[in-house]
Amino acid sequence: LRDDAGDAPAFPAGADGVAMRSVAGVRLTIGGRAVGCLLLGSAESHRYGEDDVTLLATLAPIVAIRVDACVAAGHLQIVRSHLATLRAVPAHLGRLAGVLASTADVAEATRRVGVEAAAVLAFERLHFALTLNEEDRVAIVAPGETRALPDLPLTPIAGTGLGRVVRGEVPNLTVRAERRADLIVALRVGGRVIGAMILTGGDSTMFGSGDVEMAQQLADLVAPHLELLRRGAVAPPPMVPGWKRAPRF
Repeated sequence: LRDDAGDAPAFPAGADGVAMRSVAGVRLTIGGRAVGCLLLGSAESHRYGEDDVTLLATLAPIVAIRVDACVAAGHLQIVRSHLATLRAVPAHLGRLAGVLASTADVAEATRRVGVEAAAVLAFERLHFALTLNEEDRVAIVAPGETRALPDLPLTPIAGTGLGRVVRGEVPNLTVRAERRADLIVALRVGGRVIGAMILTGGDSTMFGSGDVEMAQQLADLVAPHLELLRRGAVAPPPMVPGWKRAPRF
């Protein structure tokens, strides 16, 4: 219908990055509901006129049906994906609990936590922050970390969102920046907070209420395992056996 109408995906830039100087378009609607737009673009100035707009308007109802079907199919796929994830959550948590109960290697345990977390949550990085001997500094442990806790550098957390969670002021916190979001949930053992699990995403809109709940369940599963690691790092040196002089009264 138009000899200059191609199937190139780039818009509004055309071939070789040339800017579009002429644009003609109509809205795609179904039952008064907008589903998109049908656009033509050209690098030539004053390329399109009223006849072209009329032609697009004639095609619009046909195209709108197809576009709406594609959008609906995409939404259905997303819903199916979410349902599949929800059905798989109990299996993931059960498998993780079994791994933690049967694994003595902390590096392997934290690595598996990262694997299982990625199966039920969308994030880019995962870390654990553990308190040692200082309340305002923590050791940052990555999944699979093999170094001993005392050998890890300590990170200051005073005045930060991480510090609020570690001190028990809030059970969880989502910190958002321009192109980043950090979901921080407490690592809890016996009513105490021993640190936090941190999930980092590359989009400030990431992490909703459902993500917070799932992250907390994962953190509660791994927290006792990390507490054993932490106690080994902060335990006092063993007493040397020997004779002690009885006190005089």
